[in-house]
Amino acid sequence: MPEPSFDGKNHTRDPDRFVRCRLLVPFSQLRSHRSATRPDPGFTLGNLLPRIRSFAWEVLLQGKVIRERPAAGVAHAFVFWGFCAFALITVNHIATGFGFPLLSRTGGFGRVYFGFVALFAVAVSLSIVYLAVRRFILRPVWLGKVSPESGSSPD
Repeated sequence: MPEPSFDGKNHTRDPDRFVRCRLLVPFSQLRSHRSATRPDPGFTLGNLLPRIRSFAWEVLLQGKVIRERPAAGVAHAFVFWGFCAFALITVNHIATGFGFPLLSRTGGFGRVYFGFVALFAVAVSLSIVYLAVRRFILRPVWLGKVSPESGSSPD
């Protein structure tokens, strides 16, 4: 198979390439699906309570990240918690579009929840600004060189 060309030309109208991609991609996805769904022979449901405790501490509370990098950890945690808080608002927006609102801004729970999410919006915005300044201006050595994938041109 020839190497992909990056000559700036639009290759989306190449029917042969389109057909090959449409035929081959599902096989690649099927292979990935098989490896992801193959059971681990060593898996057990033993020690469930410690695993739940670890999940709550490391994922939900972001304890490990905050302990290892306090300022950046709290900023990352606010971004994570903010997205979790925005999930219900997003589902409500979609449901409202279909004529089935889940939350009312005038109801008791809705008023409290929208206010809660507004506070998280401020915390998430400040956290993202802090993390961007840290990554692109302060540039700690342990984060490595800024790559083009990070959204900044390399020095």
